[in-house]
Amino acid sequence: TVSDVRQTRDLRAAGFPLPGDPHVGPFNVYDARIRLIQTIFDPSAMARFKSSQQGHLLSLAQQKKTREDVFILVATLFLEAKRAQDNFYVTQMALRRDKKEMSITFWRLKSGLSSPLDMKKARAQYSHFLYNFELAKQHALERNLDLAAALDLPPDEKIYCVWDEPLFFKEVPGTPWNEDQPDIHVARQELALNEKDHTADQRDFWPKIYFSGDYGPSGTSPDTQKSSETYSLGISASIPIFQGGAQQARLKQSENAVKISQAQLQNVKRQVRVEFLGQRAMMAQAVAFLQETENNVAVAKEELRLARSQLRFGNGSSLSATSAEVNLSMAEDQKEEAQAYYLLAKIKLARSLGRVEQFLLEK
Repeated sequence: TVSDVRQTRDLRAAGFPLPGDPHVGPFNVYDARIRLIQTIFDPSAMARFKSSQQGHLLSLAQQKKTREDVFILVATLFLEAKRAQDNFYVTQMALRRDKKEMSITFWRLKSGLSSPLDMKKARAQYSHFLYNFELAKQHALERNLDLAAALDLPPDEKIYCVWDEPLFFKEVPGTPWNEDQPDIHVARQELALNEKDHTADQRDFWPKIYFSGDYGPSGTSPDTQKSSETYSLGISASIPIFQGGAQQARLKQSENAVKISQAQLQNVKRQVRVEFLGQRAMMAQAVAFLQETENNVAVAKEELRLARSQLRFGNGSSLSATSAEVNLSMAEDQKEEAQAYYLLAKIKLARSLGRVEQFLLEK
C-alpha cells in the first residue's frame, strides 16, 4: 500500500491535554508498506485439505463403479440385440414354412383334395406369422438402436452380434466378499469423507495463529532524506468465540452425516450379500435351463433326420421336412435363449463381486 496525505491532527485525541492550541498541522505524511500475513497454524484448513484428498479417493471409487455399471449395461444390451437378431431369423424361417404350406393347401384345393376352410386356416396361420415376423423385425431394429446408442455409433450402423464362446467356460474371478467391491468401496469412501468433514468442523473451534510483518519508507515525502525505513513484526492468534451458533450447527450436521453414512454402508453390505446369493441361485437355474434346451435340440435333430429319411424313401413330404427344420431352428433358438440367460447370470454374478471388467476383458 502507498499513501501520501496532508492532515491536521488534534493531539487531545491522542491523549495529550495541552493548555494551548492542541491542533498540529497541517503537515504531510507519506507511507509505503509491503505487508505479509502468513498463517502458521490453521487446524481447520489442514483438516479440509485432507477432506479434499478423501474426496479425490471417493471420485476414483465412483469412477470404478461407473465403469462396472457401463460394462453390465452394454453387455445386457448386446445380449438383447443378439437374441432379437436370432429370433428374427427363426421367425423368417417359420414364415417361409407357412407360405409353403399355404401354397400346398391352395394346390390341394384346386385338386379337390382340400376344403375352403383349410385354405382359410392356412391363410390365417400365414397372417399370424407374418405379423410375428414384422414384430420380430421391429424388435431387432429397436435393440440394434439401443446398442448403437450405448456404443456411441451412428443409428444406421449395422451391428452383427456374435457369441464370445470362451465366456461360457470362463470362471468369474474373485471371492464372495471383496473389500474392493465397487458399491461397498464407494459407501466406505463416502463415510471416510464425511468423517473428515466432521473433523474439519471440529477444528473450526481451535485457535488460528498468524505471522504478520511489514516494511517500507515512512516520512513526509518519498525523498529518502525526508523518510525513514521502518518495519514491524508480530504473531497473532484468533479464537472463534461466538458466530451466532453457525459453527455448532455445522458440527451437528456433519455428525449426523457420519451416522447416515455408517448406516448406508451397513445397508449396502447387506444388499451386496443378498444380490450375490440371488445371482448364485440364478446361475444354478440358468445351468438347468441350458441342459434342458440342449436335450430339446438333440430331439429336434433326430426328428429332422427321420423326416429327411422318410422324404428320401418316399414315405414323407417336403412340408414335414420343412416343419422339422423349423422345429430344429426354434429349438436352437431356445438354446441360444438359454445361453443368453446363462451368460447374463454370469455377468450379474461378476457385477455382484465387482469383477465385470475382469470377467469380460482379457489383458
